[in-house]
Amino acid sequence: QAPSTGFFRPFFIGSATDAYTKPSITIQQNALSLPKKILVAYIFNGQARYLDSANGGASWEFNLNFSNISETNVSYVNVSSDSSSAGGGYFIGCFQKVGGDTIVVRRGIIGNLGARVVKPNEFISSIYNSPKVAIYNSNGTKYSALLYTGILSNFTNNVYFDQENLPTNVEPIGNNLAESYTLSQNFPNPFNPETNINFGIPAQGMVKLVVYDILGKEVATLVNKQMQPGNYSLTFNADKLTSGVYFYKLTSGEFSDVKRMVLLK
Repeated sequence: QAPSTGFFRPFFIGSATDAYTKPSITIQQNALSLPKKILVAYIFNGQARYLDSANGGASWEFNLNFSNISETNVSYVNVSSDSSSAGGGYFIGCFQKVGGDTIVVRRGIIGNLGARVVKPNEFISSIYNSPKVAIYNSNGTKYSALLYTGILSNFTNNVYFDQENLPTNVEPIGNNLAESYTLSQNFPNPFNPETNINFGIPAQGMVKLVVYDILGKEVATLVNKQMQPGNYSLTFNADKLTSGVYFYKLTSGEFSDVKRMVLLK
């Protein structure tokens, strides 16, 4: 029964014996879309989970995995949303692994928050503050952002911001006219810990450049966004990875290519 003010109507997602901690909530603010869509994230027995409602909280889909089953050392979760449902990708969430060495970002829609983008932090994030994620809309295209505080000697130190998937120094090169899709061999190769990767795209579209380990596990997403035609170069820093063979894969439209690189420390 709602209180006389009509402000709260409690909805219980677990029993008193379960360990639910550090919840975060976002409501999609779209005046033309009623009832409201709601996304809640929380930590359940050390694992990131989320629940969602497509009807303003009248009913809920809950206990869905926000993290993988094996990811049980989660210290923080955070969610946010964009007012536009066009094109999907209007909900975003992240969770931080215990110790602050990794933040995982997901963006999609309720019921399907999309692929887990794993970001090993160049600067360890603070164990005392939650990372924050947000979506910004530029000319109808949604982009994602990540913000976290660093840590130094058990004290918070500086604030770090970057676009979701955290591409490093993606810069146009040459005359920036690409006649075909290309993915060049990284240089230097072998490398420690930085290497350069050049690629070209002849048409505007979604571009994704992902690094995998020898077992096929995704270890870094360097690019995942709409890009204009052109030739580009970026620097990949593998300081957080161990020595070994890695593969990087470029996909855009119907094009796909994979190259091999070796990290020697």
